[in-house]
Amino acid sequence: MKNILFFAVAVVVGFAFSSTKTKTNDHTHVHAEGKYDSKKGVMHNISCYGVNIGYLTNAAGEKTVVCFDRMENGNDLNVSCEHIKVEGYYEEIIKEADGGSCVSGKLNVLFVETWSCL
Repeated sequence: MKNILFFAVAVVVGFAFSSTKTKTNDHTHVHAEGKYDSKKGVMHNISCYGVNIGYLTNAAGEKTVVCFDRMENGNDLNVSCEHIKVEGYYEEIIKEADGGSCVSGKLNVLFVETWSCL
């Protein structure tokens, strides 16, 4: 019985992870700064693309989706300052509908490697 349960869990987990594809955009390092609006812990349309994720709005009003998940302890980071400066790389995330709250979509995400409050 335990083997059947383990197999069922493995299939479900494998199915959940198979619905996401990523495409790294040549790992070019970019710098960005602006006002940060965290969506961590909030059910938002970008929550399907990361846990510690939010919008960075620059002085021109352009929004960039930034994600801290790939940093060491990134899911636990508390980015509480209003204005931040980040360095990282863009990656295109392609999601397929999972039958839950996440719908199919594609989003360019700036994965943060270093950051600081301004």
